[in-house]
Amino acid sequence: NRAELCEGSELGIITSGTSYQYVKEVFGDSVSVLKLGLVNPLPTKLISDFAAKHKRERDQIPSAAWTRILFPSIPTILSKDS
Repeated sequence: NRAELCEGSELGIITSGTSYQYVKEVFGDSVSVLKLGLVNPLPTKLISDFAAKHKRERDQIPSAAWTRILFPSIPTILSKDS
């Protein structure tokens, strides 16, 4: 497990595996990243400590909006639930 803290960043991303590379490709060093090497057992204290250092939470932005922000070239599929 490794925390890469970015001074002044309000956004912290928790990731593991291949998704870590995607996060680094999209955000570079502009956000803090907690890379989990082992997820079982889940290091809840480490995650809580990391989250406490950041003001923004992903849940503040709907997942469909994140998809449009991170992957603008992917067409948006609308459904009756959208």
